[in-house]
Amino acid sequence: MEQDLMRELEAKCIQEQPPECVAACPVHVDARKMAAAVAKGDFDAALAVYAKAVAFPSVVSRICDAPCQTACKRREAGDPIRIRNLERACVEHGTRQQRSVFLRKRDKEVAVVGGGLSGLCAAAELGRKGYQVTLYEKSDRPGGSLLALPPEKLPPELLETDLKVLEPLPVTIRLNEPVGRGGVPFSDITERYDAVYVAAGSAEGFEELGETDETTLATRIEKVFAGGRMRLKNCSPIAAVGDGRRAAISIDRFLQGVSLASGREREGAFKTELYTDTERIEPHAAVSPSGPDGAYTKEEAQKEAQRCIQCQCLECVKGCAFLAHYKSYPKRYVREVYNNLTIVMGMRHGNEMINSCSLCGQCAAICPNGLNMGEVCLQARREMVRTKKMPPSAHDFALRDLAHSNSDAYFLARNQPGHEKSRYVFFPGCQLGASAPGLVKRAYADLSSRLAGGVGLMLGCCGVIADWAGRERLFEETVEKLTGAWASLGEPEVIAACPTCFTVFKAHYPRMRVRGIWDVLSKTGLPENFVDGKGRVLAVQDACTTRHAPDVQDGVRRLAEKMGYTLEEPRYAREITQCCGYGGLTDYANPNVGREMAARCAGQSGSDYLTYCINCRDSILREDSRAVHLLELVYPADSAKETGVAGYSLRRENREGLRAQLLREIWGEEALESGYAVSVTLDEQVEKDVEERMILKEDIARAVAAAEESGNKILDKATGRFVASHKSGAVTYWVWYTPENGGFRVHRAYSHRMDIEV
Repeated sequence: MEQDLMRELEAKCIQEQPPECVAACPVHVDARKMAAAVAKGDFDAALAVYAKAVAFPSVVSRICDAPCQTACKRREAGDPIRIRNLERACVEHGTRQQRSVFLRKRDKEVAVVGGGLSGLCAAAELGRKGYQVTLYEKSDRPGGSLLALPPEKLPPELLETDLKVLEPLPVTIRLNEPVGRGGVPFSDITERYDAVYVAAGSAEGFEELGETDETTLATRIEKVFAGGRMRLKNCSPIAAVGDGRRAAISIDRFLQGVSLASGREREGAFKTELYTDTERIEPHAAVSPSGPDGAYTKEEAQKEAQRCIQCQCLECVKGCAFLAHYKSYPKRYVREVYNNLTIVMGMRHGNEMINSCSLCGQCAAICPNGLNMGEVCLQARREMVRTKKMPPSAHDFALRDLAHSNSDAYFLARNQPGHEKSRYVFFPGCQLGASAPGLVKRAYADLSSRLAGGVGLMLGCCGVIADWAGRERLFEETVEKLTGAWASLGEPEVIAACPTCFTVFKAHYPRMRVRGIWDVLSKTGLPENFVDGKGRVLAVQDACTTRHAPDVQDGVRRLAEKMGYTLEEPRYAREITQCCGYGGLTDYANPNVGREMAARCAGQSGSDYLTYCINCRDSILREDSRAVHLLELVYPADSAKETGVAGYSLRRENREGLRAQLLREIWGEEALESGYAVSVTLDEQVEKDVEERMILKEDIARAVAAAEESGNKILDKATGRFVASHKSGAVTYWVWYTPENGGFRVHRAYSHRMDIEV
């Protein structure tokens, strides 16, 4: 991943954008953080947040015109937060911590003309930066227009308290010294000082300065800056504070000889890009203060602060178990992926995260800017494969499953008996054949009996496993294999039973015409023995691979409603549906995240689920929720045996058995079913362990057979059990067993994936 691309992707994530209240404030008081502290009753921490942005918190909390409150996102769900009242509560109930002043003494001197709020703020900011500041005030007291405010609005002692912040700073206040007409000549000021900030009450006497630059506050005269009421006739208190800070930044840059304007687009108030969903926020009225002039008690302030919704985006994290699992958000994940790919030597700590994404694209569908972590992770996987940095353990089992599905053990391409070519071909996919082989048989029997022109059958995997694993060449080989088999049948129209196969064929098999079986059934009609819904409520779990296929989603719903079912739409459905954990091979690379994904799907509704992806059905069933596949309602089984979830070994057996049975019953061909090298029986706990560890029963049988044939086994005399090992590819299997009734009982099994280089 190139650095420019990384930065482009990072910029799409808006989580770090400030909330609207912060962006609307000229000095960017972090009202969100302040409210969070007040909500917990920590007024000292809240005051520290406020005072960090506002040099004179006692004064500003009384007179601020509160643009933050007008912008507050809470206004969309009840009253906006009374932020100014909370600021005052911070001052009145919090203890101001004495800020340590570590000054870097600078040899430059700055003059500030005008002792009003803007000038005082500029003096404080420049003093903290280590400049020697002289403030000229024409009256006998600093404060400017603040002194004209009635005491009930601004008690005089509050100004005196705030002015103490200047005492440890290199700031000298010269009272009764007007500058300009009738006072110190302005030319003397500009000659004596290295920089000047003019914050007089009016522009009278300073006409020579001309217009002020909107961003930098620079004037026509070099090294002279002007702001406050000099610039804005109706300058609000917080705008005056903002000008004072902006002038201090400009003067600091000027004196250091760097660009005045660079990187200052977001100084002052601006429009934030942060998105916050308020649709599900319960509206509440603001807490009314009981004290005079809007003063909150501690309890009132805390209660009002608790109304703050703590604006943030995180919409993708709320919807995706993968993003939530790593407790961060896409901007940081993009950086982690980039860093992981650039490591030449050393540990790549991002491998697990990269391989845990389901690649489903839900995040992009939710994100206001369309940031797709799936695309980021997929490109990372491809690069890791190309550079031989992909850990073999991540997708080894899934790739072996792909190889099995497209081997002679399962792969099949046949025209319907009596037809030299097919008008249609039924493609159930590898997972439906593994989990519910009976459904494949019944669906093919129905289609071949009711569709004219010949319905062929293809068994195999569409190749998506290779694509998800980042194995580009293997995916291309799979496409070539299936395309060749399809062409041999007369290039028929493909009827896909798997929504993933459907979307893969659409995207990567340009010569094929593809329809979903749900669409075919809607047009041809249902078989006579379908399960009548009779108003039964089912919550629809959309397959994540149909996220951008509304015609598929609509077709499934139409068919279910035609059968009499009442459908419920969960929060995450259609374009923003959640992945069940199978997509992107998450279940294989990180079973914990896979289970978290399945739990989110299963937890959306208390109703039974309707799926049209067999993996979605199995994932929900594993979470002890009820789910049914659409085809189970169309082609009901004679027994309930088929409705269970098949383990890894049984799925292999099902595929092989399905192929053999179809060849025998439809085409009159005998096919050898693989069977195991020796007969093995697994203890109950071992059954659970090998399923969790993704160890196949046939691998265990091979290990035992190899040990018995070669004699390479160890006898544990304490237990009477033999220990055997067997390596297959990069995987070594270890098995503890004993002979039993002509076969072998397995007491323990595990495997590891490791190449030992000498």
